[in-house]
Amino acid sequence: MDSLYVFLKSVENAPQSVQHISLLIALLAVFFGPIMSYFTTKLTTRSQLKSIEQQTSAQISIAQHTVKSQVLSGNRQQWINTLRDNISEFIALVGMFSANILPKDTAREKFERLIQIRLKISLLLNMSEEDHQQLNSFLNQATSQIMDQIAKNGITTDFQKTRDDIVTLSQKILKREWERVKKVE
Repeated sequence: MDSLYVFLKSVENAPQSVQHISLLIALLAVFFGPIMSYFTTKLTTRSQLKSIEQQTSAQISIAQHTVKSQVLSGNRQQWINTLRDNISEFIALVGMFSANILPKDTAREKFERLIQIRLKISLLLNMSEEDHQQLNSFLNQATSQIMDQIAKNGITTDFQKTRDDIVTLSQKILKREWERVKKVE
């Protein structure tokens, strides 16, 4: 019976305790609500900032790669053009000596120009590459043949094979480099 009495007493007091509990919950909500909102906002902001930093870093990396590729590609294209121009001038000068069509008064000037172009080409070549070494050898061979012709007082030397070797190998090198430009390496 005592337990029935306690139970009935607790039921009578229930509405007042429920009110106290409701009031306590409301106070806790008023106090902890803004705190929870603050921490939630702080976590969200940190997450967004981290995401923005990652996106910015990725965009900077892409931009740097793009600029580097464009500069490298432009420089390589300029190198190709310079090498092609110098080789074609060298071959033209070799052809003039081969045909022995140079007047005596301009032969020295043309030979000096040939040597200058020859040196420019050497400076453009990468001697760690086998085909560049081979091209350098062909250029040396052509220059030696011209020097021999000059030493023999204009006795014509046949430069056709050397000239063909220079042209063929130059085309191979220029083609490979052009492919690298197209691939933006």
